[in-house]
Amino acid sequence: MPRISKEKREAVRTKILSVSKKLFLENGYFNTSTYLISQEVGVAEGTLFNYFDTKVDIFLASVLEHYFSTIDVDEYNLSSSGDVIDLMMEYINNKLSSILMLPKHVLIELATAIIGKATQKKDVVRELNLIDRQFIKKLNTFILLLEKDHRIKGANCSTLGEIIFSIVMMELFIYLNIHSYTKGELISRIREKISVLMVGYLE
Repeated sequence: MPRISKEKREAVRTKILSVSKKLFLENGYFNTSTYLISQEVGVAEGTLFNYFDTKVDIFLASVLEHYFSTIDVDEYNLSSSGDVIDLMMEYINNKLSSILMLPKHVLIELATAIIGKATQKKDVVRELNLIDRQFIKKLNTFILLLEKDHRIKGANCSTLGEIIFSIVMMELFIYLNIHSYTKGELISRIREKISVLMVGYLE
């Protein structure tokens, strides 16, 4: 069988990622099979595994790094009369929307699969850390814009961004581990804690 060119291989990989992202976000992780992905890409199912070791790897590459880059901070109109906490929660809600669209049981199983993968491959840990840092970096930029717009004052953007990120991650952890904890409660608890945190910074 003739070898395909580097350009052709990269084009196939790009299409796999694009199709996979669409299917995962529309159908969820477990309702998207590698067979379905291959059918939409137009390749044999086995071909997918010439590019990725497992379905988890396809998910990580196609979706996870996009979770925290779906909304750019410069899209927000900070000149509006919106409350600072409202602006902050709108930003966080947009970042979490891709995650929370999945049923809780799917998120739990997916998190388990990703953790298992991370113990086997260090590059998965690095990729997850990169996503975390990307979220914090964008959050820091958003906080800086709020300060420049005189919505908040005296903020150490880097530290404040990390604290807010920690709040979001802790509440997500609770959400995944307590069956009765709803999405509404998750968002409400995040808002409550951020409201307390931001009191000293409001203009």
